[in-house]
Amino acid sequence: MTINKLITKAIKHSSMVFGLDSDRLIHKPLFSPETNDIHRLYSYVTEKPVTYIPPFEKIRNYNKTFRLHEFSMKKYKRNDYGLCSHDGIYILSYIFEFAYFDFEKSSFPELSYFVNTLSMLIQYTLSDGLLHYALPEYMCMLADGLLPYEEECFHNFYLIDFSESPDTVEAIKHFSLDINNGNIRFIFKDYNTTSDNVFAELINKNDFIEFLQKTYPPEIIEKLNTDILKILSYM
Repeated sequence: MTINKLITKAIKHSSMVFGLDSDRLIHKPLFSPETNDIHRLYSYVTEKPVTYIPPFEKIRNYNKTFRLHEFSMKKYKRNDYGLCSHDGIYILSYIFEFAYFDFEKSSFPELSYFVNTLSMLIQYTLSDGLLHYALPEYMCMLADGLLPYEEECFHNFYLIDFSESPDTVEAIKHFSLDINNGNIRFIFKDYNTTSDNVFAELINKNDFIEFLQKTYPPEIIEKLNTDILKILSYM
């Protein structure tokens, strides 16, 4: 499996998909707060045919192979997320469970921002009938050297893909992109490290694991966490 294949399958099994008009975006004025305003950036978003495959091969880490813990791509249908364990537990449902943990009363409240963004990133690999992938397509252009990195542009394409809710707006501010020779990784700025490293820290918090064990058996938690770590290692 690769990140490229996961997103491509999600596109093919969606009823409608929205990406970027890359030919227009390449001529966007650079480092302009006015142009990078989210409402201006919306003008570069366009509906794409589900047969169109974005050039995710440009992002080198999206093409590195990995194996998941007996996970399978279930059949896709509207409102039915596809990445499911052999135990019938959907990865996204498991990650959504994290949101019920009381981060504010913990010793690591900043990780609520991480969990908020994690739940969104995983949705790029899933399908519920409608899929936005403006940010990954923008990342393809960054990897190909067609555009320079603009953090405001990165944040706003993320919000266009998902939500402009106050929680999401605040959460993405804690992230940046690391771009290195065609490899692009999400960086959690509070810890100044990649998403897989942050997730590894989260699941080593005893009170967080105890919270998960109220719902899931330890062996299931271990398998799910291992697979999420593998996916994040390439995002």
